[in-house]
Amino acid sequence: MNNSNLLHIDAFEKKRHQPKLLRNLLLFIALSIIAGIITPFITDLSAPLKEQGIPQDQIDAMMTFIYIFTVISVSFGNLFNWLIYFVIVLIIAKIAKSSVSVKSIWASTLLMLAILAVISVVVMLIQWMFGLQLPDINIASLNIFSPGQPQLGAINIQNILTAWLFGVILHSTCHLSKKWSAVLAVVHFIIVFSLTFLSLI
Repeated sequence: MNNSNLLHIDAFEKKRHQPKLLRNLLLFIALSIIAGIITPFITDLSAPLKEQGIPQDQIDAMMTFIYIFTVISVSFGNLFNWLIYFVIVLIIAKIAKSSVSVKSIWASTLLMLAILAVISVVVMLIQWMFGLQLPDINIASLNIFSPGQPQLGAINIQNILTAWLFGVILHSTCHLSKKWSAVLAVVHFIIVFSLTFLSLI
């Protein structure tokens, strides 16, 4: 394989032959919990309730439950994302008749999400330190140049890196061609960008 292209990373190539899970799994779980804990501090969780006209005293009474629910949903949401990426990559690998093992796909998708979780937690910590609230200001996106326009948050580092690492998994771990890996990475970005944009309207 040509090691000079942007879709090749040795760590993902090694996951094809040495699919170890434990260390990255523990890191991913820890980061998911940390992200869940930080999220309520950088997000105005009461905003949707205020828009529905719910009185402030009722909102205050619900905030403890909302905080706990947010921590749990973010933490388990990350684990669910791992399952989704595993299934998608597995299906693509089967269609492409790749000889990659199921365990290698588990390991490579976990590595991808662990990397993204590190970046996400760092960004969240910076937002928390400077008191910047989502979705009004997202320092990892174009939204930082125009606060108050959350739709610009759809173009962010996380979405770009996710699409690129998705292509890396297909090329380095599953040994799909560089062309098809790049095409599917672009398709991934378009889909994620569209869903993120629609969720922020």
